[in-house]
Amino acid sequence: MPDAVLEVHFIDEVESQQSDGNVLEDPSQALLGQAVSLEELVGSLEGRMTSLEQLVESNERRAAAFEGRVAATLKDIYANLQHLNTNVQLLRDAVLQPVNQRQRRVRASMGP
Repeated sequence: MPDAVLEVHFIDEVESQQSDGNVLEDPSQALLGQAVSLEELVGSLEGRMTSLEQLVESNERRAAAFEGRVAATLKDIYANLQHLNTNVQLLRDAVLQPVNQRQRRVRASMGP
């Protein structure tokens, strides 16, 4: 808070307390009280910031672990798809081989 604004705020507070009958014996005590209050607020905010930093670090570690699991799962899926593709090709060849042989025999029997 700029000094001029702080001073005006302080003067307003002193006048308010004087009008309430609560006369401050030492105006510097009010400033000291505000300074302590602001320091406590800063300390609280620093604590929150530290807590949030730790939370971010924790979430980053969790995200990295999750990415590793996703990568491993995708690698397994890819390997399984390749295996499946090989099996489909073998099955297709096994099914088509008799058909191809039959077609060759039919063509051969028909002559040139």
